[in-house]
Amino acid sequence: GDVQIHDGAVYAASLLAGEVLEFDLATGAPKRTRRTGPLPYRLLPEKGRLLVTSWSGRAVYAHETASGSEPRRFE
Repeated sequence: GDVQIHDGAVYAASLLAGEVLEFDLATGAPKRTRRTGPLPYRLLPEKGRLLVTSWSGRAVYAHETASGSEPRRFE
């Protein structure tokens, strides 16, 4: 999976777990684990959200970075 750095956070796609892991860039401490679609592959953090592509699901998931709410799915 992909790894991206944005606004003091490191995001890593955990391909087989269906999750995106978020770490604090300064300390390396884990901040949050986000459930997302199957086989998360590419990540694009931007303007308060994190876009995640699904390698097998032919979809993009939009996560609100501040709230951690359930992602919105786009097909």
